Amino acid sequence: MTNGLKWYKDLCEGIYRDSMIFLLLANYIDRDKSFDIDELIEWTGFGDICGQLASQTKSKLNYFVEGVDSIIRHSEAHVDYDIDIDMQMVILRNRQKKTKTISTKEYRFDDFFDQMNLLAETVFSSIAAFTVFLINNKYQIDNVDSYFEEDEVTNKSLGVYALLSLYGILIDQENENDSAMELSGVYIGEVEQFSFESIRAIFAPLVQAKPHLTDVKLELSDNKGEKFGHIKVRTDYIINSFNENGIKKDFWVLMYMLSTKIESIYESDEVENKNDDKFISSIIQLIFPTLKEIDNEKKRIIRTGKVCTIEFGWIIDQIKYVEMIAGKYLEHSFEPRLIRHVSQIFKNINAAINVIIEYNSNPTINLDLEFKKISKEMMNVAHCFEYLSGEINEMELFINYSEEGKNLYKNVTVNSPCPCGSGKKYKKCCKKYILRN
Repeated sequence: MTNGLKWYKDLCEGIYRDSMIFLLLANYIDRDKSFDIDELIEWTGFGDICGQLASQTKSKLNYFVEGVDSIIRHSEAHVDYDIDIDMQMVILRNRQKKTKTISTKEYRFDDFFDQMNLLAETVFSSIAAFTVFLINNKYQIDNVDSYFEEDEVTNKSLGVYALLSLYGILIDQENENDSAMELSGVYIGEVEQFSFESIRAIFAPLVQAKPHLTDVKLELSDNKGEKFGHIKVRTDYIINSFNENGIKKDFWVLMYMLSTKIESIYESDEVENKNDDKFISSIIQLIFPTLKEIDNEKKRIIRTGKVCTIEFGWIIDQIKYVEMIAGKYLEHSFEPRLIRHVSQIFKNINAAINVIIEYNSNPTINLDLEFKKISKEMMNVAHCFEYLSGEINEMELFINYSEEGKNLYKNVTVNSPCPCGSGKKYKKCCKKYILRN
């Protein structure tokens, strides 16, 4: 929630304002109305922008105000906010420009994210609208046509370039072969403060416009022409996310975000090194509602004496997707044995559920035994969270709780060579990672 609020403040106080100024500029040009560009850029509040957009019903610019006004509240700036965890509320305080007062607005967490998503959709729509304006008027506006080669890009790919410009990135070169695209650009801000992570998600419109691509790489230079890094995305994961819904869509978005390759002289390798932990945490949390559903089905079996094969079939479908995604992620992993451990957890859960499903036709199946197997794997999920929280380290998780680790160290004696391959005796090496019950 804290990260969401920080992103929301950036969106409100920066990107929304900038994108709406683009629309006002386009509206002035379209109506042959004189304007002062410096005055437009120097506006600090939302009141004038929202007021002018609301009055332009003929151009339908009023749609860019409706629904957004409730969260921006015509405020000049957001003063601060509080998060009430117990009540699941976020409290925003805004400074009112006209009355010189502080107003307070409370949102439930779900309502706040709905409003934030609406704000984001409004911003993306404004970028698309301004892009359409450029396409239709590029021959009438000085220097615009130099940025776009005629018939070389589609409306959607133009949209991603407009989005890049909001991040201060100007594309100066594009090379495309049968399956890959390389973009080079200039970042006009302070490169030390630039984060490649913050722009990972903007490639989706480009991939949607060019589905034949397998890779897109963006290389950036500073305003002196010196290269300072690049970002490379796998497009098949993005395309898969377009074709799925619900939790399956979330899985592919996760794969896209964590498989993106980032190299920058201003960002350490720790960004990628932490991706395995992010993957384990995210995939377990995504599947957690499904794990709770297993417990609900167990209670139903106790109540009715029957196994609902339809519900368990849905559960198997979800968990098999976790196995598949974990397998896909292995090629990007820094610590594949931990990813294999998570995959094995869900493989074992699925094996037990497949036995449970046969109960209606084979009442001799020991349901208690199969549910105990699932409970054991649930404990392994809990141990993964112990690792993520720092209660146990990676080797303690691997040796004590993963099947691969247990088998590797199963018959080792204290004076044997350590199975990890260090060349030391076991008692001088990995024995220290064995946990007492």
